Amino acid sequence: MLEYNLKKYGLFELSQNFKQEQIQEQSSTRQVLRSFKKLEQIPSYLLSDFALNLDKQCISQELVGLIRKKMSTYRFSTKKLSLSLNMIAYSTTTLQNLFNALAQAEMCKCLQLYYCHNQVTSEVSEIIGRFMRYYFFLERVDLDISYCTDFSIKDVNNIISSIRKTLTHFSINFKSANITDICLKHISKTMESFTKIQSLFIDLSQNQITKAGVREFFYSLKQMNYLRELGLTYGGNNLELKDVMFEVRNMKKLKSLYLGLQIPSSSNNLFFDDEAFEESFDYHSQFIEQEKISQYCLIKSSDLIDLKQYVKELNELTSLSLNIQNQKYVSPYLNLLICPYLFHLKEVRIYTRGFSMQNQDAQQLFYNMAHMENLISITLKLEENSLTSAIGEYLNYMIKRKYEQLIKLDVSFKSNILDECCISDIFMPLFKCEYLTEFSFTIFDGDNFFYEEQNQDISMTFQRLLYFIQSQCIIRQSILLQTLIQNKVMQMK
Repeated sequence: MLEYNLKKYGLFELSQNFKQEQIQEQSSTRQVLRSFKKLEQIPSYLLSDFALNLDKQCISQELVGLIRKKMSTYRFSTKKLSLSLNMIAYSTTTLQNLFNALAQAEMCKCLQLYYCHNQVTSEVSEIIGRFMRYYFFLERVDLDISYCTDFSIKDVNNIISSIRKTLTHFSINFKSANITDICLKHISKTMESFTKIQSLFIDLSQNQITKAGVREFFYSLKQMNYLRELGLTYGGNNLELKDVMFEVRNMKKLKSLYLGLQIPSSSNNLFFDDEAFEESFDYHSQFIEQEKISQYCLIKSSDLIDLKQYVKELNELTSLSLNIQNQKYVSPYLNLLICPYLFHLKEVRIYTRGFSMQNQDAQQLFYNMAHMENLISITLKLEENSLTSAIGEYLNYMIKRKYEQLIKLDVSFKSNILDECCISDIFMPLFKCEYLTEFSFTIFDGDNFFYEEQNQDISMTFQRLLYFIQSQCIIRQSILLQTLIQNKVMQMK
């Protein structure tokens, strides 16, 4: 598959953007050639984002030649380069030539490289390392090398040490990559030189990390004086939440914290979603909004109580994102974590899919959020729980309390039992939220909770609400109303 993303700059940026287009590429290079020909009608200076997806493909010299020719045209305009090479067939020579061809985009500021489920040899790691060194203007790197179990300490050093130390945003996915404490120590030592990083996201789940390795890692983070955003996924390593948070609490300047918690697939404590587990963690897609974190960790009620105390000590923290999916026994204690005492938080994002949350727990959660005085952005993914329409009244109360503050509301009630009255309770107070700029609402009925006549009522509710929203123009940037009822999607904008 070949993907390219075209963006036009200038006076007509909003009205005349080129849309992203995807072209399927089978085994023949001829189709890729036809895909590239579509680009010829676009002036080279308009191409800013270039994404190439070669997953499960055989990298041939002919294909590399086509890419080299095309990249020579867009070498100065390309600011973002995305390359996906998952489960590919290649020779060392063709891989080297492919990276050389892509390295022509010398003005690139953002590089995304996905190299999952492949064999990593010393030659391959050296090739990737040399590829990284070509870009002098990089500000952001997203590197996914998960499920590459052949990694050695030398391979890790070849890749990490080659990245420019001027980065401000860096994410790396080491999930199931056979990373040990010794590897993490080398990573930590190298990262001490990344002094300008503002955002760091790292996935160390399903590895062999211990408490000692985590302590070494956080010691290197303390050298990053500009670090304001930290994302960490660490489950499946026999680590407890308190072990990690004990180190995090010393990072007083953090403004955003993302925690993804996970248990190994062999665990018998909770059900495991293989399909969800296959999804990769896209750190720079705003964490929860892309629903890319599907990882679990068995946590205790005391962990959430301790976490509240740790968060209180992070005085400058304004955003907290927490993924605690499939936790069967700690639902009532979530309200002890999300409470009015965390007055410094401006944004809260919570994933509780399969959480077994009851109505009374959700109602208390909404009540607590309503009284968090500085909260202006709320994302709640309360999916596959045991909620009914009774929650509508308390969600209505929360929104009313936030009339003059709320700028973003994103709620999802997939596979819960809601009716038209509940939906109206949620939507109606939005009309008085004069600062609301982004709103998303999702319902999913996977088990046919709704009767046929109720489906029509709910559709009519959405039509009326959409009319009111459009007429009053309360949503100034984006509106996304989604409902999946009886396996059908209704989208309105």
